[in-house]
Amino acid sequence: MEQRYRRMVSPSIGLEVESLTTDDVRLLLRVLAMIAFYDPEVDIADDMTRILGDLDRRGATRDEDRMRYIEFLVAARRLEDARRYEDDHKTSRRPRIPSLDEQVARAMSARGALVLDADGTSLVPAVVAARDIEVVVVSSPLCSFSRHAMASIEADPGLRDVMSRHGRWLMPVEGNLHIESVRGWNATHPRMPMVYAYKESQWPFIGSWDTPTFYFLRGGRVVATHTGWRSDADIAVLRRHLQTLGALSVE
Repeated sequence: MEQRYRRMVSPSIGLEVESLTTDDVRLLLRVLAMIAFYDPEVDIADDMTRILGDLDRRGATRDEDRMRYIEFLVAARRLEDARRYEDDHKTSRRPRIPSLDEQVARAMSARGALVLDADGTSLVPAVVAARDIEVVVVSSPLCSFSRHAMASIEADPGLRDVMSRHGRWLMPVEGNLHIESVRGWNATHPRMPMVYAYKESQWPFIGSWDTPTFYFLRGGRVVATHTGWRSDADIAVLRRHLQTLGALSVE
């Protein structure tokens, strides 16, 4: 998508965007938002800003256009730009985007994460150090299967203790931080809180960001994966992989 956009549109966008109809300019914004959805790290910030600026000059910017732009900035982890834009323009977005020390965040080279503070007003950059044994769970509080997985784990004292020690619950990069949902998850599950991935490229061992996907690692290397949570059979799979890791004793 990005290659086709750059080949067919991007080289001339600076010269021709003003001659397009408003509907076509808005369509370009949607195209860019879709590209960014699949690859938040793609370098399209200048084009996105120019297109939105053109809509502003026409007096044709809609709330949904501004929301797409803010979500692009959030997914690109340009939260301060998103906060400033939100301050300058009225949008329906709530709650307010949390603050972030972006200089510190950009300095993270691998396994970068963002930790939400208790009141949801700021994100703290943190590098997630590799452990000898760990289970990284790509998950989301909005994913019913992630919630079911957590409920099953917490209902089993042995699994709860093991996952509290070795589990890391990681939220994919998205344009919406779902602040209240993450706060609720962390308040309900303080021993297994959820953090945000800073950039997907910093987690190269994650081949799928589908939720929930369990990555079982020893010494930083993936030895097994499991995706989904449908029935009691998933508990057996989780238990078996934890036993293989040596994190859970064989009964």
